[in-house]
Amino acid sequence: MVDRPKAVDSKTAILTAAERMIAERGVDVPLREIGAAADQRNNSAVQYHFKTRAGLVEAVLDRRVAQHEAARIRMLADHEASGRGDDIRSMVEIIALPVLDSATDPDAGAYARFFQRIVNHPVIADRDPLRYDRSPTARILVIRLERLLAEHGVVDPRRRLFAMNTTEFALAADRERRIEQGSTTDPSESGAEIVTMLVGLLTAMPTASDGITTVA
Repeated sequence: MVDRPKAVDSKTAILTAAERMIAERGVDVPLREIGAAADQRNNSAVQYHFKTRAGLVEAVLDRRVAQHEAARIRMLADHEASGRGDDIRSMVEIIALPVLDSATDPDAGAYARFFQRIVNHPVIADRDPLRYDRSPTARILVIRLERLLAEHGVVDPRRRLFAMNTTEFALAADRERRIEQGSTTDPSESGAEIVTMLVGLLTAMPTASDGITTVA
């Protein structure tokens, strides 16, 4: 029992170091170097706690998604309590802001870049990003957004939502980099401004000059 807090702290330190180092150098960064960055004297500390590289990647992902899910639950509860009804912007805010706001957290300011690095890793590569297997709240929001976008006149809501998911993480990663560089006063870096961009991506309608015909 005496050693348990130390073990918990070691795991947390490894997860934080792994997230940062994978974000900066890629998913193949040596596990021994991750352990060293987490101040672990045992060269096999990462394997001891997470068994494999895939286990480590999944643990980093699960840690952050759990935090984002908790935030989404609170935000959705507040939205429901307001009685305002569903609208596209509110749904996008609840999905995206927990990720975007991570950029300002010194402990979580590399998550979007980490996610971009692992997007082709077997841990998540074969999963439908719109299923949000680890985030039931986000899955509910996607279902609502599909309905709202169809009502708005979007012909293929899921295609738009796939694009939003990709763009969300690209803009979040860029925001992380700019914050690290000390460029924090540009309004385009705020979470609210990025949400506006994402809403625009979802709701933009073709014009006659696009050469696309929509069905009313």
